[in-house]
Amino acid sequence: METKLPEISVQDRSLLDKIQAAVVVHSADTKIIASNNKAHELLGLTEDQMLGKTAIDPYWQFIDADNDALPLELYPVNLVLAKRKALKDYIVGILRPDREDTVWVLVNAEPDFSGGEEVTQVVVTFMDITERKRMAEELQKSHDRLEERVEARTAELRAALEDLETLNGLLPICASCKDIRDDQGYWNQIESYISKHSRAQFSHGICPSCAEKLLKK
Repeated sequence: METKLPEISVQDRSLLDKIQAAVVVHSADTKIIASNNKAHELLGLTEDQMLGKTAIDPYWQFIDADNDALPLELYPVNLVLAKRKALKDYIVGILRPDREDTVWVLVNAEPDFSGGEEVTQVVVTFMDITERKRMAEELQKSHDRLEERVEARTAELRAALEDLETLNGLLPICASCKDIRDDQGYWNQIESYISKHSRAQFSHGICPSCAEKLLKK
């Protein structure tokens, strides 16, 4: 024999529809006993379609932040019934057959004890955060790309620093022609050696002392 659903007054329904968040009220056996227009829009169901549905209804397809199917025991209404306390800022994705993209919602749920020790109702509210989540993901991608560029630039600077550090220490240089002997024992022009081991580049000119000597010759 089918259990009759509790009656919701016209006044209560009117108040539910004035709330700017989606609201779904479950009985203790998880059946939906009331919902507002925002919930119908968000879940893609009419009020008649939602009434009497339970948490195990095959229509509900919730996913977690990793896009994995949400286990039944982690459904908002079941968490509240199991823990007998409110659920705050719980993020889940809703897969709807009439939409290709996932609807992401921020869920809050409150148990109603109606003066007794047992939970008699669970009031669940949903806020659509699909666009907010998309923007957060785009921001994270931009942040990741920026980090990659910073890491690449840091690597370049580190390599340049290592090149500069190779010029430290004792350099064997010819007292006459000023060539420098490298680690393999070969002699290199000073310009060639420094250019190879640093980012320095050379332009040539004549200093005043050398110019005077050349003029005298």
